[in-house]
Amino acid sequence: MDKYVYRPLSAETSFRLLKLLPLTDGEAIQCTLEEVPFNSSWSFEAISYVWGDTTNLVPIVCDEKELGIPANLSDALLRFRDETQPRYLWADSISVNQKDLAERSAQVKLMARIYKRATCVLVWLGEEDAQSRLAVSVFQRHTDELEAGDDIESQQTTDLEYLAIKSLLGRSWFTRAWTFQEFLLADEVKIHCGSRCLPATEMRDIVNDLLDQRPELLGSALQAIEILRMAKDGFPLQNQSLSHLASQNQSLSQMLPWRRGVGATDPRDLVYALREISTDGLQVLPDYEKPFEEVFASVAKHRIISTGSLHCLEASHSTVEGSRPTGNLPSWVPDWRESEKATGTFLPWPHGGKHSATGSSKAIIQPTDSIRTLHLSGVHIDTFRYTFKPDEFYRNNQSVLERINECAGRKPGDIHRVTEQSLKTAVDDVIDGFFLLKHALPKNLDNKLLRPTLVARGMKDRKFFISAKGSFGMAPHSVRGGDMICLLLGGRVPLLLRPFGDSYTFLGECFVKELMHGEGFVELRRQAQPDYDHEDISWLDRLHKEPLPFETEEFVLV
Repeated sequence: MDKYVYRPLSAETSFRLLKLLPLTDGEAIQCTLEEVPFNSSWSFEAISYVWGDTTNLVPIVCDEKELGIPANLSDALLRFRDETQPRYLWADSISVNQKDLAERSAQVKLMARIYKRATCVLVWLGEEDAQSRLAVSVFQRHTDELEAGDDIESQQTTDLEYLAIKSLLGRSWFTRAWTFQEFLLADEVKIHCGSRCLPATEMRDIVNDLLDQRPELLGSALQAIEILRMAKDGFPLQNQSLSHLASQNQSLSQMLPWRRGVGATDPRDLVYALREISTDGLQVLPDYEKPFEEVFASVAKHRIISTGSLHCLEASHSTVEGSRPTGNLPSWVPDWRESEKATGTFLPWPHGGKHSATGSSKAIIQPTDSIRTLHLSGVHIDTFRYTFKPDEFYRNNQSVLERINECAGRKPGDIHRVTEQSLKTAVDDVIDGFFLLKHALPKNLDNKLLRPTLVARGMKDRKFFISAKGSFGMAPHSVRGGDMICLLLGGRVPLLLRPFGDSYTFLGECFVKELMHGEGFVELRRQAQPDYDHEDISWLDRLHKEPLPFETEEFVLV
């Protein structure tokens, strides 16, 4: 049989519908593809699924030609095929010519409207197994209880049943990049697992009730649960329109951290999957001919320019050694392929605002011809001298003390010599300043065996350090002596740079207690204006509209 060859679409606003033919004597899936103008009145359903292994293609018959499709989609079509009637469907791996990059880019612009127009979105979780059958039976039992007007009886749900539900919610569909958009925009969603089917709203309500009653068993499935909670109750989509979503003021760069590390065969889809449901996403034009590094850099730079904030830079480093995926990203660009488990921040989650190391200043970005470079203004405030891991401090703090005092030039007998108590106080100050770590530790934790383990885990492979000026703090694992502590305009915390020829690589953020609330800028003004009353710090809140009272320099980040 000849291979199927796609014909180009006649217009960018057209799309292809899959006409799935009824079951025949043979087992082979048979279909036709029909081009449809977007403003037509055709009725169809859209399939939401995981591609899976793209090298494992299964042949189907399309317009009497052979077309290879993902095995997981083949399983779905076998389940969705009607015995007597054709069924009109939209599935991206068939409806879009994936080898035509220009067509892919054009069709991605339509995808939100396609899922919005579909009469129903058919979520395909994959084939059933013993656990999924058990989980669906629980859902069905509780559905019957709800329809009868009864409350869900948690005591009737066994631990094995809870674990089966947890397994079902752990299926890869829930961690897929496009899931968010497809689920959110649908008028009606039906969730399929093998031969079993449940309306998403019923599944949502039951999971919510079970989670309230037994959070310890379902807690790790929270990402799936949050997606289920977006299921609509069947009211018209105009009540949940894109403009309504945009009114939530979630920008693309604000939404990306929530979805970072989710499944995407193509990293560019991490951005494109959110463009229709974010306030500024439509400014990003899908282009599969651009490297993903350029797409990520464009989003990050646009966010900095539009807000004057360096907040997105603060999430661009990895805090777990060796975890950053391969690629050619500039050092200052967040790698949204990384799981959030590999990152952390000194800023309170989710909106920050506790620290203001550069007052209300706004980032000043100098124009550049390269999307890969970022020209920022700021000051070099201090330099790293010595770093040590938390286990070194707890295991042998005398050795750490000697090294710190040696770096600071403080010999035995020096009244300014760092003591064991002052070092412990400094460590506690850092822990108190690191929001994620502070809230991960039980209050009044004095257990000498347990505390080091919890601190090390909460720090996510960060290190403690002593600076050239004698400041104590915490920084990413990759820092070393000679790295620079800088206050860059628009940054809420001190940021770390490493000289690289005539430019700098970005290392991440750091915590230095005496720099977190504008103290560095106050000292710089005192040096520039000896008559300045350093008790007056009100000017820090006016830096977004007033000139700085001291000189800055330009840093070129690569």
